[in-house]
Amino acid sequence: MALDMASVDIADALWAVDLPQAGGARGLPSRTTQALQRAVLEGMRDFAGQAYTVDFAEITGRGGMRFAADQSSAATKCWDHLEHPQVLAVVLGFAGTRMEDPDDLLCDLKSQIPRAHANPLAAGLPDLGRVGSGWQERWQAEAMAPRANGLDLGGLLMRYAGMARDSGKTLSVSVVGHSLGAAVATLASFDIAHFLDANGARGKVSTYAFNPPRLGMEAVAQRYIAPKTAGGMAFALRQFTRSLDPIQSMPMLMHHPGWAASPRPGTYSAAGNPQVVTYQDRWADRINLSANHELPQWQPVIASAMHPSDLEHLFGAVAQQVPAPPPRPEALGT
Repeated sequence: MALDMASVDIADALWAVDLPQAGGARGLPSRTTQALQRAVLEGMRDFAGQAYTVDFAEITGRGGMRFAADQSSAATKCWDHLEHPQVLAVVLGFAGTRMEDPDDLLCDLKSQIPRAHANPLAAGLPDLGRVGSGWQERWQAEAMAPRANGLDLGGLLMRYAGMARDSGKTLSVSVVGHSLGAAVATLASFDIAHFLDANGARGKVSTYAFNPPRLGMEAVAQRYIAPKTAGGMAFALRQFTRSLDPIQSMPMLMHHPGWAASPRPGTYSAAGNPQVVTYQDRWADRINLSANHELPQWQPVIASAMHPSDLEHLFGAVAQQVPAPPPRPEALGT
């Protein structure tokens, strides 16, 4: 019997397939593992779609993930799962281009011009060289915007990290987006991983970028790497691309991080950067090219068309990075 992906507990699935070295489920039957991998991908696709929604009343939770309206904005949505016994799971979803929103259109336009990247969460952290101005400005604005209790995004992330540490859980931060949102998510997740790692957090940041436009100049391909400082945060970028999608070739003269394009469907890792895995899908429409950019096209691909070996490549290539969580306080006799 097929698994109902909408009913799968997202934190359970992440624990089993994205955080195995932290103590997640091992020895599962291959079909169960693949079903959980598909459930994670479909959940992230759903969150990327909901990130477009302006009216918070229309946004729903999924698989135990609660929509945190007080931590969200028009351009960034937040979901969390605080009750799971092993994982503190957070999802950040960045909105793609809404044609009725002039700020989104201006963001796309300004991203044709490169500017120096800097991590808005803290000074002195690694940078990516020059990236699209619009992507950087959108991410910086969202990072600095006050949320509940006056916290900016850095403060919110540190609060989640502290909650995970104090309860002996592994912190899982999933960053998702489609189109414009995919570019911002790709930029944000790099900064979030390095910020959390520098502050001693332990866990993993995983990015799900659907139909991403190009991020920045050539240096991004060499600089888009996992943190190497404190060593507490693992990192993965999973890109989902489609042949004949015109948006993926923009902005001109810019590059994707770790891009490994191929005319054949399947998964590809960029040379020397196993943290970045791209799943390339076949075209959906050879006449109406814009159809190749639509997010709903990924639903049947995730449900059945994606080969088990591609699922293993997407999730298996980075599983060994995940650090073990710290002992629970009671285990230390405190």
